[in-house]
Amino acid sequence: MAESILVTIELSGSDISVGTLYPGRLDTVSFRYNDGYLARPGAFPLGPDLPLVSGTQPLHAFGPFADSAPDTWGRKVLNRAHPSRRMGSLDLLLGTNDFGRNGALRFWSDGVALAPGDGVPSVQNLADLLSTAHDIGRDRDVRETPRAQRLLEATGSLGGARPKANVLIGDELWIAKFPKPIGDAYDVIAWEFACNRALIASGIDAAPARREVLGGPEHRSLPPLRSRARRHPHPLPFRDERARRQ
Repeated sequence: MAESILVTIELSGSDISVGTLYPGRLDTVSFRYNDGYLARPGAFPLGPDLPLVSGTQPLHAFGPFADSAPDTWGRKVLNRAHPSRRMGSLDLLLGTNDFGRNGALRFWSDGVALAPGDGVPSVQNLADLLSTAHDIGRDRDVRETPRAQRLLEATGSLGGARPKANVLIGDELWIAKFPKPIGDAYDVIAWEFACNRALIASGIDAAPARREVLGGPEHRSLPPLRSRARRHPHPLPFRDERARRQ
């Protein structure tokens, strides 16, 4: 593990150096803003627990950087795909596919982005991704298999516990939400799509969505939703509701 990790934020297509992340003991980190960023017109704090002050600041539960790491579903995919690995929160953060990472933060070591942004599958791979997600949901053995690794690369840092994956439709990044193999009493995904249509029809600025219906007894409707956080051509900075309440 590197002694320090450079953190940048992508604004209008440029990577702006924000500060440095310092790994600590027992899976902890601290952060220090760069003097140049503090002096930058329009500079904003990365989170409520990281005010714009000089000096190193310790972080609780990775602070605003937690949104850039895998959440419940991503961690479950990782544990099923590579059960022999023992990875801490920082390993998960730095190992997330850079292209599929939520928000506009990027992490660098020796001038190299962590991890390089390739491997996001296309929408044509949805059936395979859904099948793998169902096997993981049923606790079937998928360890060290190429299809489990493909789903892991597609999962990125998407939040929540429902199965989902990043997919490419053309050159745009979309989020495909999957039905659960166990636990859905009705077609939750179809209702989510219907609610999305109702929001847009009401004039609310909701994320664009499209419905994909896959064949087979277990393959139901899937609404890929265009990612608002990594929207083409540039990612958008954001804070989730949990961070806003801190």
